[in-house]
Amino acid sequence: MDAAIQESITLASKAYNYNNKGTQATDIANQKLIELESQSFDLVQQGRAEAAFSLLSGLEYKTLKQQYKQGVDQRNQAIQIQLDRQVQRYRRQLVFSTFLSGLSLIFLIPVWLVVLKTLKTHLQNLKQTQAALTNINEHLEQLVAERSLDLSRKNAQLDQTLSALKQTQFQVIQNEKMSALGQ
Repeated sequence: MDAAIQESITLASKAYNYNNKGTQATDIANQKLIELESQSFDLVQQGRAEAAFSLLSGLEYKTLKQQYKQGVDQRNQAIQIQLDRQVQRYRRQLVFSTFLSGLSLIFLIPVWLVVLKTLKTHLQNLKQTQAALTNINEHLEQLVAERSLDLSRKNAQLDQTLSALKQTQFQVIQNEKMSALGQ
């Protein structure tokens, strides 16, 4: 029992103020009760059960038991007060945390809406830019195809002109040879 009391003192130290006369009186009553109970057990072991019974039903034992009960009741009441205060403190903290969470949510929703709008605008701009680049690329491919066709035609014309020029040169040389022979 003494160990249980010491454990409860550790768990609810504010309720057990040793400077408090009530706490000291309860501890003294507890120690005396333990002594009387030990004496009673010794008497029973000695075969003096009636003396043990008379010791435990005597006025001193009842008075000490009453003092101990009052002390325990006072401690329980002090512990209950301490628990009530702790619960109130937790409730206040919970309300404050809930308030801060709600306030954070109120501020975060508009921020996220702005972020989403910015992202949407960015994606639209990206799509427009991609479409413009696709159009430019198609136009450039068309220009390259047209220029390639134009260059092919001009190359064919140059080949024809070169052939005609070679033919003309050949005829001029033949004519000069013939005229040189004919003279």
